[in-house]
Amino acid sequence: MPASYVAALKAAATPMLLGLARAPFRANETSYAAESLAEVVYRKTRALDRRSIPNMPGAERTLLAASLAAARCAARPLRVIDLGGACGVHYAVAQLLKFPLRWAVVESPAMATRAADLASDELNFFSDIRTANDWLGGVDLLFSSGTLQYMSKPIEALSLTLSLSPPVVVWTRMALVEDGRSVTKTQKSWLSENGHGSMPPGLKDGMVSYPITKLPRSDFLRAHADYELLVEFGAPSAGFIFVRRDN
Repeated sequence: MPASYVAALKAAATPMLLGLARAPFRANETSYAAESLAEVVYRKTRALDRRSIPNMPGAERTLLAASLAAARCAARPLRVIDLGGACGVHYAVAQLLKFPLRWAVVESPAMATRAADLASDELNFFSDIRTANDWLGGVDLLFSSGTLQYMSKPIEALSLTLSLSPPVVVWTRMALVEDGRSVTKTQKSWLSENGHGSMPPGLKDGMVSYPITKLPRSDFLRAHADYELLVEFGAPSAGFIFVRRDN
């Protein structure tokens, strides 16, 4: 899978408000939340060749998630919280389905602020998941790709996110360990590796670093006690589709 797309889906070290708790971002100005990173991803998103969207790695999982959740929504728009969705790349994929959407991206303040002029009646950007949920008026699908492992307290963030009771939950590009305790390491990438496409002209490349925490698979599954595991995708891109038992 291209490093540029992998890095784009990692835009998730997010100091978002989840319920009553704030998940602090563990990094400094040269980190993954820096304004320079947001600028790179923003410009790449603005320059995205729409003809290439169907062929993006992972696009089929976004389409599957949106289709599954939309089937439960009858005549109203599909309401989605996209946790760590950068500048709306997954929304661009879901638009291929041509049904009504209401899509809330929850991101770092730097990313949400930079992406603000991409907002529309269908798409909006937040750094607070409760505010995102209020804008949606409820959530039909929680979608997240390569995000949870980049939050400072993944299990707490997972529990608080699920407290919104979304009927369908889809996690892709998960980093889990089979046994034992969670493992935290430092991961690095070049700015140019973030986002889909080549480095925008006029921007200087540089190295960014951010912590990654791999959760035990058993802890991750246990947090979904109110859900049925519908589909599990295997390596190299681990993913899960859950449906709420009371829906």
